[in-house]
Amino acid sequence: MKIKKYIEKSFNDGKKKILSDLGEDAIILSTRTVQDKDGQSMVEIVAAIDEKDMKKQQEQQTQTAKRPVKDKLSGLDAILNMANQKKESENKVTNYQNQDVYGEVLGIKSELRDLKEILKYKFASSLNDNFSRIYKILIDSGINEKTTLKLISDISATDPNMSYEDALVAVRSIFVSDLKINSSIQNKEKQVISFVGVTGSGKTMTLIKLAIISKLIWSKKVMIISTDTKKIGGADQLETYSSISTIPFKKVDSPKEIKKIVSENEEFDIIFVDTAGVSQKNQKDMFEVMDYVKAAKSNRIILVQNSTTNEKTMKDIIERYIPMSITDIILTKVDEAESIGECLSIIKEYKVPLSFLTYGQSVPDDIAPLTKEKLGIMAIPDPKNKITFSTLFKEDF
Repeated sequence: MKIKKYIEKSFNDGKKKILSDLGEDAIILSTRTVQDKDGQSMVEIVAAIDEKDMKKQQEQQTQTAKRPVKDKLSGLDAILNMANQKKESENKVTNYQNQDVYGEVLGIKSELRDLKEILKYKFASSLNDNFSRIYKILIDSGINEKTTLKLISDISATDPNMSYEDALVAVRSIFVSDLKINSSIQNKEKQVISFVGVTGSGKTMTLIKLAIISKLIWSKKVMIISTDTKKIGGADQLETYSSISTIPFKKVDSPKEIKKIVSENEEFDIIFVDTAGVSQKNQKDMFEVMDYVKAAKSNRIILVQNSTTNEKTMKDIIERYIPMSITDIILTKVDEAESIGECLSIIKEYKVPLSFLTYGQSVPDDIAPLTKEKLGIMAIPDPKNKITFSTLFKEDF
């Protein structure tokens, strides 16, 4: 017996091939749908014929005229119809099975959402309606569960029947009560202020904003020095803004050079020093930044921190910069953060004063000095009465 396998685009194509190769006495052993290397559906047909029949058939073909193909492969047509009917039946079963599986998946996803909600707000059900709402706002603001429960406990001890509005004001006040604020740049005579931070923290733009505000609004005599030899174009950006604002600008390449420039320009009220953005994990680069800061005899060292940084990384950055004797922190890009409650919780933990927030690219706008009241509003917002940064800090300068 001769057995042969055919893989064609359709059953009819296979049928013609079988007729041509094996003749009308061929027997179909099996048919199935397969995929080629490109993922296209093909039909695989396995056919067979007795070699004696095949020889006899070849002899007859030389003596008699061909019968119509339709007659010769009527048996194959029947098989094709049966195969199609079977495929349709299988597809129906598969569709029903898919619908059942899809329904089960939706049910599981719904249950997981409910479970996630319960775990996220697991203490909400034990509080009255007003405190439960406050509890959820605190959790959604990125404030950890331990601090949240402590805040709820504090306001509950004051008045267990406090209204929602009063509870929101009270919880904000308590949350920011131990937060240190230092926005007094304009109140001091002579200052060398160095800006430090990791790459991409918004350090250079923040310096530019404060330098222009110091000159135009606070009427200070200002100079800018760049020590950034790592970032391509970093000093050029500073120099461009300095030129537009008519602020004297210097670029230095060594701690010795910055020490000389600072000592020769004591007539300036504020000298702003921009340092290179470096990874907190690169000890060598960190030491280089520290050398510049010390050589400049900086009396204020501001860590510029991106507020969208995750908790673990932000803690790592602050811990590694604290040995540099940072005096305060500026939070940048707060308009891009989901909330600043988590950032403020971390800053409170390290007891480093917070001086300004930046919330956009507009120069010299989109920067604001801080008050505890406004910080409380931004850290713990009312979901039904959200206030934008530009509205809250509109008149601050």
